[in-house]
Amino acid sequence: MAAMTASARGVRMRPNVAQSQETLDAAALPRHDNTELNHRTCVTTFWQDALTVARLLFVPTLLATPIVLVASILAPFSTLIASSVLGAAGFFVLVAFIQVAFSGKMPSVLSWIILLATCGSVAAVMGVFTNASVAYLLLFSFALACAYVFSYYVAKQAAFWMTAHPQLKRETTLQWQDLWPPPDRHYFNSDFPESIGFSAGAVLLLGAWIFGFAAQRFLMQTAWAPAANLLSILVFMVAVLILWQLVNLSGTLRPISIWSALTNSCRALRIFCCYNRHETPAIGVFRFPSRWLRPVVVRDSLLFATLVLFVMAIAAMGIILPAEPPPSQAASKTEPPPEIEFDQFELDWLASLAPNERATSAERLQQEKLAPWRARQAAIAAEARQESKGQLVATLSLALALVGTAVAAPPVLLLLTLFATSGHLLSRYYDSLEAPGAPEQSDEYSWKIAVERMIRSNDADERNHLLLGTSVLHDYPVLLHRELLKSHGHITGDTGAHKTSYAIGPLAAQLIATDPTSTDLDCSVVIIDLKGEDWLFHATRDAAQKAGRKFRWFTIVPDDSSYVFNPFTQSHWSQLSPEQCTQVILQALSLDYGIGYGRGFFSAMNETVLLRLLREYEINSFEALYRKLEDSAPTKAAGGQATDLRDARHLTALVNRLSAAHALNLTEQDLADKPEAWDNAIDMPTLFDESQVVYFTLPSPLEPVGAPAIAKLALYSLFTAAAQRTGKRKQVYVFIDEFQQVISDSIKLILEQARSKGVSLILAHQTTGQLDRNGTDLAETVDSCTAFKQNLKASDTKAAKRLAEGSGEASYQMFNTSYRVPPSGNMDNLMPETVDVVETIRPRLEPNTIIEVSADSSASMVRFTEGSGYTQFSGYWTIIDSQYHQTPDEFEVRSRRDWPAEDGQTVRVLGEQIRRTAAAAQAGPRRRGETNGSGEASPDEPAVISFADALDKKLRPHAPQPQGEPQEPQDA
Repeated sequence: MAAMTASARGVRMRPNVAQSQETLDAAALPRHDNTELNHRTCVTTFWQDALTVARLLFVPTLLATPIVLVASILAPFSTLIASSVLGAAGFFVLVAFIQVAFSGKMPSVLSWIILLATCGSVAAVMGVFTNASVAYLLLFSFALACAYVFSYYVAKQAAFWMTAHPQLKRETTLQWQDLWPPPDRHYFNSDFPESIGFSAGAVLLLGAWIFGFAAQRFLMQTAWAPAANLLSILVFMVAVLILWQLVNLSGTLRPISIWSALTNSCRALRIFCCYNRHETPAIGVFRFPSRWLRPVVVRDSLLFATLVLFVMAIAAMGIILPAEPPPSQAASKTEPPPEIEFDQFELDWLASLAPNERATSAERLQQEKLAPWRARQAAIAAEARQESKGQLVATLSLALALVGTAVAAPPVLLLLTLFATSGHLLSRYYDSLEAPGAPEQSDEYSWKIAVERMIRSNDADERNHLLLGTSVLHDYPVLLHRELLKSHGHITGDTGAHKTSYAIGPLAAQLIATDPTSTDLDCSVVIIDLKGEDWLFHATRDAAQKAGRKFRWFTIVPDDSSYVFNPFTQSHWSQLSPEQCTQVILQALSLDYGIGYGRGFFSAMNETVLLRLLREYEINSFEALYRKLEDSAPTKAAGGQATDLRDARHLTALVNRLSAAHALNLTEQDLADKPEAWDNAIDMPTLFDESQVVYFTLPSPLEPVGAPAIAKLALYSLFTAAAQRTGKRKQVYVFIDEFQQVISDSIKLILEQARSKGVSLILAHQTTGQLDRNGTDLAETVDSCTAFKQNLKASDTKAAKRLAEGSGEASYQMFNTSYRVPPSGNMDNLMPETVDVVETIRPRLEPNTIIEVSADSSASMVRFTEGSGYTQFSGYWTIIDSQYHQTPDEFEVRSRRDWPAEDGQTVRVLGEQIRRTAAAAQAGPRRRGETNGSGEASPDEPAVISFADALDKKLRPHAPQPQGEPQEPQDA
């Protein structure tokens, strides 16, 4: 019914589709005036910027010059013209006001209002300044003063832009921003003499102005009087350069070359005109310190007004033409016709002629006598014409010079004003901050500097974000709000897509580097590395040491050092009942197969056997558990049957594998001679009290079964510890590289409930298809439980299709061209006949775009399922360019660095054979209740010797026995 009504009314419903690839939701962004990341956005090339500067400098003068010259010529009628034009502008203002009042929309006549108001103001001013000297004294001086103020703000924006160089640390940036001289008072810093640049520049400009005025007055008395005003402008320009050079050589300021100062002045003008012309509203972008100068329209208007003032001053001074034309030198040579007299001989000859011939001969004789005079008069007339033509050419040349000066001189005058006031100052900033290899630039990696700016920012909201990269489309920082990361993250990408380098490493480094004084942001980080990336281990360790955080690691690699991690001795384990402990172990080891007929039976048997042993015996390691599982006697003593072990053989096999992991099975008795190692063992509940970093390096190629099992044990130990926590706790971020190795039904519960327990999971693997593994499909669970997603490469068809379908819809214009085939049938000369433009709706990310992003090693696509903080992208996929968080040299060094040596807090990981041989020398675990109050073994049970003593006894060489006495048999 609603559709029919809309159709009947002629309403055309349009689908909500995107009109561009930009995904940033600017309207949802909060205020962000104090961010300190200061990314210098740039979406143009150097030559594009050069064309922009040329357009902004010369187009205003080209437009203003004819208007100003016409107003100058019509100066006698300026009052009438100005009142008429301003009246028309006022009428348009009234029309616009009425339109806004009734429709609420800004009318299109705004540009006409501005143009008419400008023309009326120009006509009024040009009607006042009709005297060249007065124009120089007042109008040119006013234009120069405006250019002086304008140049201060141009230089300030450029200087602060240079302080945002990516190689400058935050302290350096703030220090150089504080050095900038204030505009309202004279400022001098003995350590920074360039600070007097603007005060000295005012004096310098005044001196050049005096030279120009003196030149004008002097030239007015010479033959150069018509061009005196234009030449005075030239004298002013030359005087600026000469006086600047004298100041430069005086020793007051650090001497620099004129070329360097002019180059830096041009660079400052380019920065002012071109920086952030696309006006990106994104967070973390450097913005000019003067907020009112940030809009492009304000900057362009000020630049236009300053240039037009110079055009008006030059036009008002103009060329000087005399009120009366100078007398012509050729006219002064003009002679009246001479009186013709005949001599006696000529009179006699004429008298001898017949009367009818006498008049003709007398006329001919008279013309012969006037011929020299006529020749002289013709020469004088030719000279007069040549003189008049020369005067016309001179006048036209001066007029063209006036037009050319009005067009070209204002940009030059503005540049010279900027050069005179801040040439030294901008050169000091450039040489110290911006030049390649500048002394103030840090040797640290630019990524680390950017992150440090965010971590130490005065903006509390900025400190609560992580840097992911920059937008490929509009070059702005893409920030991840930590609140979104608390809802888990999902990172995918083919093998070799640099998931660890571009995603896991940078995120972990930023979380570790969080300022410890920010109690709300202080967190712990756990990395479960199922590939065994040595460089990531060392990079994480270096980051933790720099941040002053405790760093502990666990490994299964033989002969490497490791901290102890025993799931049975976690501080929260004793608070769990045997039933709860049984469920935790079964879920962690994926021994709960479900409720089907066969699966339910074996799940029940695993639970029955394990629960009986945990109820009956004090089991403090997988090694102790395996000793109870490998023999049926303990099970029988606990009330079970011998056949139970057969039905729970998967439990026995997996526990057997875990019992071989050395650092996973050490107990306090084993480390009796190394108490410091026991005191510093990895204890998951402490991660919620003290910010620390725990790194599990579990290379799957070495332990394809044991490594994933240990990873799941670590996850469940952390999850159960979080479940028992109440009150305020620190957030714990868990990175799992090669997540597909630990997929099971039990992981689904952690994904669904960990967020509310203060645990965030960041999952990384190759493709979405890997989430369907071992009969468990976690694709929907991962997709619904992760708020942050990043795809670094999607080369397979299914992944690319999934990205395209989930990217939303956009409107595209398709061009359909029709060709007419000529009668000859020659298909080589087809001519287009019609071109039709058709609007179509297609996925926002097209297949070609996905292919191009996947081919770029540093590009990736990120998606945030909701907007939060400075992360406002409406849930769409956004293409970003990422950066390594370490230099290539650091990567090489860390890749070759040795594993940390064993110390008092760590143990050396023993191989499986040595471990089992030494363990066999120890006594088995005691039954519950068979210890005295002191914790010692009851008298009828042999005491448990320490692991170190057992190992030492097993491996040390036996002392030689006396001859003839039987020797103690040695173990194999």
